Amino acid sequence: MDEEKINELLNYIIKVPSDPNNKKESYKFPYVAAQILACECKQILDFFIKPANDLVSEKEQFKYFERLLSFVDVDPQVEEINYTLAGYFMKVVNTIILARPKEALLYIYNNPKHTDNLIKHLYSKSITNLLVVIINAPKDLFNESTPVNDLLFFSKQIFNARKEIFQRLIKLACKTSYEIENQEMHINICSILIDMIIRVDQ
Repeated sequence: MDEEKINELLNYIIKVPSDPNNKKESYKFPYVAAQILACECKQILDFFIKPANDLVSEKEQFKYFERLLSFVDVDPQVEEINYTLAGYFMKVVNTIILARPKEALLYIYNNPKHTDNLIKHLYSKSITNLLVVIINAPKDLFNESTPVNDLLFFSKQIFNARKEIFQRLIKLACKTSYEIENQEMHINICSILIDMIIRVDQ
């Protein structure tokens, strides 16, 4: 499978179908694309995050991972994300994070716009679940064989970013508590905050 074909599969996940009544474009093709892109196949993983070397810039290394993350780069005041595609998006991103935690998570945390975009769409349970995975790293994603220095370095890199996310979620929880139209978002935000607080003592 070449890069162009994998990119075509990616389109089915991040682009809203032009004709919602077309069942193949709206349901079948995105489902099949997600099943393929969410497999822990080296060729697929290397498509999203190219192996690092001196000849590959960061922009090129994460070119398609960035394109995948662009799914949530929309203004919710203008248009809500497609809930079905959000589930497939979460599945693929989650697979990449589990398979390449250090590269994927450092890229996300070093580019705050991605967590900002996710927070905008917390009315979606799929996006909420994905943000939980991102916030709770590295504890959930590194095992006992991971070098201590790697864990310390990673934790130091993301500590301030997680603190900022927590503070932002607190403010957003207060704001949405009075907005009837955002009650689902409020519930999702509170569930993230509770999870973060519980994990502090673990």
